Amino acid sequence: EELAQASRESRAAVASDLDTLMRSISALSAPADGEASSGKAESGAGSSGRGVSANEARQVVSGLVEQINRLKRKVDEGRRAEAEGIARCRSRIATLLSHSSAPEDGAAGGGGARLADARCDRFVADYLLRTGRHHSAAALCASANGGVAALLDERPLTECRRVTDALLRQDAGPALQWCERERHRLAKLRSPLEPQLRLQHFLALVAAGAAVEAVEYARRHLQPAGLPEAVAEEARRGMALLALGTRTSLPHASLLDLGRWRRAADRFGRDFLRLAGAPPTPPLVVALAAGVAALKTPFCSLPEHQAPSCPVCCGPIRGLATRLPSCQRSRSAVTCRLSGTLLDEDNPPLVLPSGHVYAEAAVLRLEAAHGGGAFRDPRTDDVVTMGSLRRAYFL
Repeated sequence: EELAQASRESRAAVASDLDTLMRSISALSAPADGEASSGKAESGAGSSGRGVSANEARQVVSGLVEQINRLKRKVDEGRRAEAEGIARCRSRIATLLSHSSAPEDGAAGGGGARLADARCDRFVADYLLRTGRHHSAAALCASANGGVAALLDERPLTECRRVTDALLRQDAGPALQWCERERHRLAKLRSPLEPQLRLQHFLALVAAGAAVEAVEYARRHLQPAGLPEAVAEEARRGMALLALGTRTSLPHASLLDLGRWRRAADRFGRDFLRLAGAPPTPPLVVALAAGVAALKTPFCSLPEHQAPSCPVCCGPIRGLATRLPSCQRSRSAVTCRLSGTLLDEDNPPLVLPSGHVYAEAAVLRLEAAHGGGAFRDPRTDDVVTMGSLRRAYFL
């Protein structure tokens, strides 16, 4: 999609300059053609038409040469952009082929592990670009191996972030320029993005007290016949604000809520990524969600059963895990919540008088630290003797 966008922009720029150049050439050759056609009649009468002077001809030709050079530069820029896009496509195809032929277990000299590291670097760099951390993404691409930069959609993600940041600053200008450029493609998606942005810009003028500018803007861009029904209804309520004032207590005042700019930025981001062919959810979040869902159990949501060694129970990932389902397992493994080690015949579970269960190795470490054949329960802080422990069995 990025390659197609570069090709469309190059064709549009070249077509505009080429049309201007052809009009200039036609205007230069028209007087000469007229003089040639009337030359015989004028020669018989002994009169001659006024020709183009040498200085004028040199100036016109110099202007044509400058236009041709400018056209050539744009063609070269378009070719370079298309060549870069083709190189990125080839790099991504080569990466897919290398992933398909790589061993799953990272054997054969660690080739699988290197590909996994490169994939992780790409996911992190993509997330950094989406969140506006361009310098961090560039530093990661420079330090990573495997040509991570060629696998990123840096140009569209950077443009998307630039426009969404402008919307969050209550500036709809860059977003409206993009909508005008992509109007036909947005129409194919039946997206109401441009009318919503036009309405938001109109409401910004109303909030600023620019009533005359707001009315003129509404006449140009908010005609009810060309608006979706929902946007037309909000536009009518916005026009009522001109009479009611911005401090009215009626429901119309909700149109001036600053949260509408956040919703407009989110809508723009979704439509932009959809046109660019990029996934709306960062691949890093998708990969993390898949891993967390595979580890999550029904007990991870209960505070009394959360273990410090469990990735799902830790603070940064807990918020992501709450929205994910638990994985169904046919076989389970029990680990010690204190040490995180596996409970088996070599490391059996021991039950404390308080009912808490810990691995034998963890209990022995607690006893060695306390001394005297006793230790303190990590949960209740009670002194527990080794003789009061009971061994647990799982069926």
